Amino acid sequence: MLPGETAEAMLDNELIMSLIDEWTPRDTYEIRRAAVYQFHAATADKWRQGKIFIGGDAAHQTPPFLGQGMNAGMRDVINFSWKLPLVIQGVCDPQLLDSYEAERSAHAHDLVEWAVSVGKLMDHMAEVERAQRDGLKPPETPEALRSSGYGQGRTQPPIRDGIVLLEQVSDTGSTGYLFAQPEVTDVDGSLLKLDDILGNGFALVTRSNEKLEISEQTRAILNQLDIGVVSLEGLSTVRGRFDRLFEQFESAIVRPDRLVFGHTDESNSVDDLVAKLAKKLTLTNHITH
Repeated sequence: MLPGETAEAMLDNELIMSLIDEWTPRDTYEIRRAAVYQFHAATADKWRQGKIFIGGDAAHQTPPFLGQGMNAGMRDVINFSWKLPLVIQGVCDPQLLDSYEAERSAHAHDLVEWAVSVGKLMDHMAEVERAQRDGLKPPETPEALRSSGYGQGRTQPPIRDGIVLLEQVSDTGSTGYLFAQPEVTDVDGSLLKLDDILGNGFALVTRSNEKLEISEQTRAILNQLDIGVVSLEGLSTVRGRFDRLFEQFESAIVRPDRLVFGHTDESNSVDDLVAKLAKKLTLTNHITH
């Protein structure tokens, strides 16, 4: 609201319609509900107390400028929901649940800050338009706002802690980001989303059908975590593309929440990837398999 405006006055239907008149004829809509609200930008200091965890609006509140409030809450639940069963079933140590806050808190904080920046950018753009209408010199765009808007190459930030191969996380790579999900056809010509082929758990995704050269310990870990091996060979993209990591690397481990744990490179074989995943997950008794 502008200085001098009151909540009571702004809830008047006639005033609301007068604000919309420039864009929408009155006979095309009806006002079902009107409310004055104040948005918040906040993240919780602590996401866990013993066996109690928070998520969604209890953990973070974000301005509406990016449409990320509910999305962030859904990511919280999805992140937590694949880890809890592993602990309950005794597959992983309860320490695994500490990664929930480690992964989600910083990610949510990044999105809240970005939404605030976009809100400030919108205010600035409105000031520029007002100056142009009044024949005044428009204000300079603060440097901090130049990278706030869409079209600046920004995307959802990666996770930078927790169950991820940290040495591979960057602003330009794939590790820590959502795995690309194209629509594909298989060798039978069936149209599928790649997620349907990966299944609901972990997946080891490779470029080719060549037999994986892995150790017995790696095979045991794959079995313990029920990690499926999926080859992209024989699949053709119909919409979208395969993850860009496969332009350089042979294999990657994708988490149940479809974030890339890590990929093979000069320093990491498939055996290395699987061993590091088991350690990050605090997998129980994997050495004895």
